[in-house]
Amino acid sequence: MRDELRPSEKKTLDQKLRRLRAQIHGNPELSQQEFETTRLVRQCLSALELTPVEQGLPTGAAALLRGGLPGPTVGLRADLDALPIREETGAACASRTEGLMHACGHDVHTAALLGAAELLSGRRETLRGNVLFLFQPAEELAIGAKQVMEQGIFRRVQLSALLCLHVWPGLPLGEVGLREGPFLAAVDSFRIEINGRGGHGSAPYLSCSPIPTGAALALAIPSIRSGDLSPTEPGTVAVTSVQSGQCDNVIPDRCTLLGTIRTFSETVRQTVLRRLQELTHSTAAAWGCTAEVHMVNGAPTQINDPALVQVMESSARALFGENASRRIDPLTISEDFAYYGAEVPTCCAMFGVGGNAGLHSAAFFPEDTAVLPAAEFLAESALRALERAEACTGGC
Repeated sequence: MRDELRPSEKKTLDQKLRRLRAQIHGNPELSQQEFETTRLVRQCLSALELTPVEQGLPTGAAALLRGGLPGPTVGLRADLDALPIREETGAACASRTEGLMHACGHDVHTAALLGAAELLSGRRETLRGNVLFLFQPAEELAIGAKQVMEQGIFRRVQLSALLCLHVWPGLPLGEVGLREGPFLAAVDSFRIEINGRGGHGSAPYLSCSPIPTGAALALAIPSIRSGDLSPTEPGTVAVTSVQSGQCDNVIPDRCTLLGTIRTFSETVRQTVLRRLQELTHSTAAAWGCTAEVHMVNGAPTQINDPALVQVMESSARALFGENASRRIDPLTISEDFAYYGAEVPTCCAMFGVGGNAGLHSAAFFPEDTAVLPAAEFLAESALRALERAEACTGGC
């Protein structure tokens, strides 16, 4: 796609995408509240004369580019929502909404997908097949993809493949990280409610404080990783919050622990969940308390289709050089993009943006120089996915 743009056209598109990114970044919206972002996206899609596709949700958008020649249909997806984080980037386009920011790069994802739509629209007459552009809400709540599927979008548009990228500060700009099979972790959240017997702080022997149980569990739960899983099995277990009591002279009745579990196989997941239950109940009993574990299941493991990994690898190399694509280890972040794998072959690529700040950091801000390359990468990947799907008609 890069060579098809004259220098003046490339400069114009680059400036346009930078402005779009700045507009989105400066006006972050939380999950299921992405109304202004949705309006902007739909306006851009309408200007490209794409066919709207009903998504069935208050926020988010989808549109279909119909190629001039018959062929399969592939999809590209971006996410719209921001996070409840106070921005500390110092960027000129920093959030104008106190306490909210695009700390996960969804502003780049959205602007890049709009750029890919423009690039591909420019060659629609010779395009063999169709491309669905899917702008999904509520990724940060890990429910948006599931809701999109429940609304039946894949019954209205049948896809041969669905692709996405996620900005990744762990790689320099111009490098793409990929891996076949399990790539991004399944996520389960837990809440442990410990029940003791409160009382006066002056007489702890007349009470049963839940705090020692909570402290013991906070120290013991991370041992599930080393004590129960093979070192070759990736996964993490972390306690992220301990809450109990309000003052210095009252022993509380309850203590609450919050935490997250990240796994890449159902076998490992079930092992962790079983051990969490056993450890919780035995520790609570040892301290004379009772406890319950409450689970909230999040996104499943992102499974990258091997053939689509090759598609995205070849796209990166064609655009950015032979060394641009690298195989990386599974990542313990999660993506609700993984839900789509139940309906269609998928692949998610980590798109390098460099920098020192990590995802979900108040200082995270990919440079504007990343937006056009990301758009080109998505467009090139869609073209190559169409070529592969057409070649595989009747079976690969």
